[in-house]
Amino acid sequence: MMLELTDRLALEKQFAEDFSFPLFAVLADIYFKERDYSRSKQVCEIGLKHHPKSVDGAYILALCKS
Repeated sequence: MMLELTDRLALEKQFAEDFSFPLFAVLADIYFKERDYSRSKQVCEIGLKHHPKSVDGAYILALCKS
């Protein structure tokens, strides 16, 4: 089964099942584009605990804080 990177519900399901989901930044970016900044920030903070070197996650988190 391939995960569609634009399928918010599928990404949410994967992230909810495993917080170390490596595509957390994709989900955070979807939330950011939907202007759900608090949820985007929360996903980034959780994801970065598991993937602290994620440049994409750090970038989206910085956007949420600005």
